[in-house]
Amino acid sequence: DEFCVILGNCTAEEAQERFINRLQERIRATLGSLTLSSGVVQTGPEDFLDSRLLIRQADQNMYSAKRATKNGNSPHPPA
Repeated sequence: DEFCVILGNCTAEEAQERFINRLQERIRATLGSLTLSSGVVQTGPEDFLDSRLLIRQADQNMYSAKRATKNGNSPHPPA
């Protein structure tokens, strides 16, 4: 399953630290072996991406994270 979360007034780094990492910890604690691959994209505050491009980039980032996890690498490089 795929879903989209929009976080206002939040940089990509903040989204990774505050939301994705906490969500992954909760999933591991609750569901054990279930994994989560995420694609974080930032738009604004100066330039804003078209919604289709934004979703496409997030999707590409998610699949890159999936490939990294399968190859034994960290899915998200340190910020």
